Amino acid sequence: MNVEFFVENVKFHCRAKGVSPSRACIESGAGKTLMDNVKRGRVPSIDSVQLLAQYLGVTVSELLGEAPPEERAHAALTEHLAQDVKSRLSGEQKEPIPVDGDGQGRNIIKIAGRDGSFIERRLTDEQVTALKLMLAQLPEVDDL
Repeated sequence: MNVEFFVENVKFHCRAKGVSPSRACIESGAGKTLMDNVKRGRVPSIDSVQLLAQYLGVTVSELLGEAPPEERAHAALTEHLAQDVKSRLSGEQKEPIPVDGDGQGRNIIKIAGRDGSFIERRLTDEQVTALKLMLAQLPEVDDL
């Protein structure tokens, strides 16, 4: 089991449901220590994962990251776009949170165009994950 992916995936689905991971674990019956135990390297019981998946409205396969990559990319991108639209509509434009907390923002992407122009953005870890999943779905182009 990919612990990091599982933890991020639980957080993602909890945000979509509007609950904290600890609240989801308690209310699902999976146990309030589930996430801490997983982060410490303990493998959760299938029963706990099933309870949490059912509570979050996803399959065990989706929660464990066994869903096809294109589905994960679509879900991550949809969540990011929904949050962006909400923040724009509410007027609460928020700056991305730097990964290292020192204000430098390690997740910086630069996209260069053929005409020499470029776009530079700071991204959260979740945005980077969504971008990576989306890019993985694009076909390679050799004749640029």
